[in-house]
Amino acid sequence: MAIANIQFKNYSLLQPILEHGWSPVFSGMIYPLSGLIELIVILFIQQKVHGKIKYKVFALNTIILTWLILGPLIGSITEFGPLEASRQNYPAFEQWGLVTLGRFIEHLDFLSIYQWLTGAFIRVSFLLFLSLEVLSIKKPLNKTILLIAYSVMLIVSNSFSFSDVILYYIIKTIVLPVTFWFFLAFSILLSIFVLFSNRKKRRSSSDVQKNEKATVQTE
Repeated sequence: MAIANIQFKNYSLLQPILEHGWSPVFSGMIYPLSGLIELIVILFIQQKVHGKIKYKVFALNTIILTWLILGPLIGSITEFGPLEASRQNYPAFEQWGLVTLGRFIEHLDFLSIYQWLTGAFIRVSFLLFLSLEVLSIKKPLNKTILLIAYSVMLIVSNSFSFSDVILYYIIKTIVLPVTFWFFLAFSILLSIFVLFSNRKKRRSSSDVQKNEKATVQTE
């Protein structure tokens, strides 16, 4: 999509940058950060990874996700202009509508649906897998029952029809802010816990070394 729509992009529409200051940036930052901060869930699958998860993994994933966030944002502004892009609820869908393959193939909007469905499938599948790992369920029968229960809950919840306006409002005011603040608080508490546990280990190791030195000196 990004490559096929180069002919429609006008990068001069990105200027002036920060025309209204930093306040709109900070007010809108919570929405992309609600997705980036979920990288902390990678820590819950550390036992499935050979070796330790290094900071480079988080840094690389953060860079890739940041680029995936900025790409459609910059594309919508350069293709439709800042005013029209601000009115669009689903700019990725509108950008796919501009894609053409040659002279006779156009209106590839369905690819945006495929993009959303694959992302949602991976996200939901990973969270279902993670829920079993967090609960430490070992019996295969209990895992199957819990997965079936989760699946039924998801199917029932998706059976209720909402208008796009209500769904957009719920995501904007409840889902994304709650996700961001929950994972932010959780990451801070986890960092504090790790900090204190490391201090205790250092103190215990130093005490052991002191005791060993004292025993050697007495001998």
